[in-house]
Amino acid sequence: MSRGVKILLWIVFFFLLFLIFSKNKSVKKVIWKQSYLRKHKIPYGTYITFNEFSSFFPEAIIKAINISPYSFLKSSDKNGTYILINKSINIGKEELEQMKDFVERGNSIFISSHDFNLDSLGFRTANMLFAGFNTSKHLKLTNKSFGDKEYSFNRPFMPMIFQKIDTVNSTVLGIIEVKSKSDTTKEGINFIKLKYGDGYFYLHTFPEAFTNNFVLDSINSEYTAGLLTYLGSPKAIFWDAYYKEGRERISSPMHFVFNNKSLKWAYYFLIFGTLIFIIFRGKRKQKIIPIVKPEKNKSLEFSRTIANMYLATSDHKKIADLMIIFFNENIRTKYLLDTQNIDSKFISDLAAKTNKTEEEITKTFKIFDRLKAKSTITKEELVDLEKIIESYKNS
Repeated sequence: MSRGVKILLWIVFFFLLFLIFSKNKSVKKVIWKQSYLRKHKIPYGTYITFNEFSSFFPEAIIKAINISPYSFLKSSDKNGTYILINKSINIGKEELEQMKDFVERGNSIFISSHDFNLDSLGFRTANMLFAGFNTSKHLKLTNKSFGDKEYSFNRPFMPMIFQKIDTVNSTVLGIIEVKSKSDTTKEGINFIKLKYGDGYFYLHTFPEAFTNNFVLDSINSEYTAGLLTYLGSPKAIFWDAYYKEGRERISSPMHFVFNNKSLKWAYYFLIFGTLIFIIFRGKRKQKIIPIVKPEKNKSLEFSRTIANMYLATSDHKKIADLMIIFFNENIRTKYLLDTQNIDSKFISDLAAKTNKTEEEITKTFKIFDRLKAKSTITKEELVDLEKIIESYKNS
């Protein structure tokens, strides 16, 4: 083993030790980004809720949808419950129409968000205003089976309530209470069920109830489970993965690499290893191999020389014969057709491989036969022959 290889191995060894040491010493910071992504295990991710859906709905098919509801619900064969959870959901007019059609057929849509942008359904949301800072917020479900249980969140948030609802078609399912130290209580509606056609819209204004940080509390998890019990036993659950605050938008391949810790370190290691290889193993192992240029094809120059000789003697007959020979050779090499027998099959095959008709090809070869049968031809006939042959070059 050469001295250079030993140095290389020691460098790689210490580099790997550095990676292991730095990884073990690194302290993971808590990321409070409100992503609501099903794969995120951060406090505001929904990893736990999504993976517990199989327990909530054991008979349902659970599917994550990575396209917009408008694109997914276009097809009328979709049936089940569509769940959208995010900090804010901006639904357009056309998309809302697709949702209405979906619900009208007897399906359900569950939306949990601070902002819906769905005022056309007959309700309006607003921030719940209250005086003072020494207040506590409590979530409650109105169904008697839940009793008077109250649930609270350990992080600050601005409660959203329904300021206006359609009292004819809507049912209040949950409220939020704000209590002050002076024992004054203010409450507002934060969860409703809206009948539409044969189905229902479930609208909820506290999406934090589905985050990892909320459901990790054993008491709060009862509130989340209570919300989901209103959905019954759907055959299919469509989990929206499109309207998500933390949805990654990859602008370039390198953006994807540097946003993945493992890929980023693999990239650095690749660059480092390449540099080491260049330094220690980049020398040539043999002399430079000279470039041997291939001999030039001078057949075209030869043809031109022969043609000039015939033109000088004005022997049009010999020139025409050579042109016909070269034409047939071109047919053999370019189209892989045998020119020994000019029959109906040959003409049909040549017509299929060129833009010429069978009548034109038949006429061409009749001209060839007539010229070959003559002992002499005129300059005008030679020019006409040249035009016929040229017409095949771009076929």
